[in-house]
Amino acid sequence: MDIDTILLDTEDRMEKAMAALERDFQKLRTGRATTALVDGIKADYYGTPTPISQMASVAVPDSRTITIQPWDKGGISVVEKAILKSDLGLTPVNDGRIIRINIPPLTEERRKELVKVARKYTEDAKVAVRNVRRDANDSLKKLEKEKAITEDEQKKAEAEVQKLTDKFVADADKRSQAKEKEIMDIECPPSGSGPAAPGRFPQPGQPQGHRAVFFSARSCFPGLSSPVQRGTMSETLTHLPVHLAIIMDGNGRWAQARGLPREAGHRAGAETVRTIVTECRRLGIRHLTL
Repeated sequence: MDIDTILLDTEDRMEKAMAALERDFQKLRTGRATTALVDGIKADYYGTPTPISQMASVAVPDSRTITIQPWDKGGISVVEKAILKSDLGLTPVNDGRIIRINIPPLTEERRKELVKVARKYTEDAKVAVRNVRRDANDSLKKLEKEKAITEDEQKKAEAEVQKLTDKFVADADKRSQAKEKEIMDIECPPSGSGPAAPGRFPQPGQPQGHRAVFFSARSCFPGLSSPVQRGTMSETLTHLPVHLAIIMDGNGRWAQARGLPREAGHRAGAETVRTIVTECRRLGIRHLTL
């Protein structure tokens, strides 16, 4: 083994550590629908454990819904059972043709817990990268001891290993920051009934007299087309409103568009209200009218 081989192997193993980190991140349920949530679920298809993605079309029609349509209609019940038995913790809705999984919004407490898990995954990945560095340096020391390379060549190669280590540690931190932002963002999925009217926010350069913000939530509260995201309001507005008013409408249509009973729409709306109330408190908005 020569220096080039050691460096190539080091970079390859560090890249695999980043790929493993990304897979770990995909397992985290962030409150946003993604096909990765069902990637690890296998259904007992004619006696053979089969990944759902190999026996059905899996799609994400909006940020809070996963749809699964088995190619063989006879497989819809086994897919439903597999989801129920999994650790996903969500109840699928089976209409006999398509299975829908509705992703409820996460509470702030749960979001903070997921951030801690994401940070642990990141630290594990950085430990893996540093272990690869150790192995590479051990191999270089062995080559120098065997007189296959000079001491100067060893030190130069170790510097290259350190550059790779710094690069992938920084990459892990960057991925972690993006995942934390995704987890902490509060997003309401668009409704099938049409876009919501935009809220009247004060824009940069406008007078400071704007003290109330009004949303017309025609698309229902769990389906505002303009997502209210953590930090977005304070970053977008020149002056935060003292009073935020939201006109709630369309919960039933939101549920109907997804083949769900009206009660499901109202429950989803109630969950999102809790999230919005928490965010208003965080931003210091003193009055909220629903």
